[in-house]
Amino acid sequence: MARQVFVQVSEDAAGAEWDEQALAVLRTELDGLGVGAVALARGAGARPGTRAPDIAEAVGLVVSIAQVPDALRQMVTTVTGWLGRDHAHRTARLVLGGNELEVTGISSQTQERLIDAWISACTAPAGPGSRDHG
Repeated sequence: MARQVFVQVSEDAAGAEWDEQALAVLRTELDGLGVGAVALARGAGARPGTRAPDIAEAVGLVVSIAQVPDALRQMVTTVTGWLGRDHAHRTARLVLGGNELEVTGISSQTQERLIDAWISACTAPAGPGSRDHG
């Protein structure tokens, strides 16, 4: 069963133009992993006078993956690598079910431990009272 991971990227003092370009590049990199389908997470809808929303209206990306720890690890590695490629102050928030992870492009032992804990929480069997419904 495929699960959806929401990825939201932010940057200090980022403008709409950066968001559009950044999401396009990250989308291409995640799509290239082959771990699942990558789509735009839409905002409120299409701009007046247009027929459909485009990347400028996206609020993030949705990656549909199989419930496999390796796919999550590849995805997080790709996102953190992409974040650290430039000297911009970028942050990515990844959400799967009720589990959230916020990462930067700066590698640290603490961030690696948090990533490991998030992947473990996301791949643990759902029990009674689980907040993950999808």
